[in-house]
Amino acid sequence: MAQQGLSKAELSRKSKVPYHALDKFLKREGATTSSENATSLANALGIKVDDDREYEELRKLFYQLSEEQRKFLLASARGLAD
Repeated sequence: MAQQGLSKAELSRKSKVPYHALDKFLKREGATTSSENATSLANALGIKVDDDREYEELRKLFYQLSEEQRKFLLASARGLAD
């Protein structure tokens, strides 16, 4: 925000994140915000972030599998991650 010379009000307008949510997020240590707000802020600042759509798709597909298929998939993923 500072690197781009944006004020909180300008970033709020550019990102469409309500000013009060942005102000609270920036002022309070340990404050959190929704993933939608975080994505909007990142986009407004030109920051690349992971896209949750892939994770959501994987979650939906995972729960379409049988219990046995899920166990196999998890074991396979764990093996790939090692």
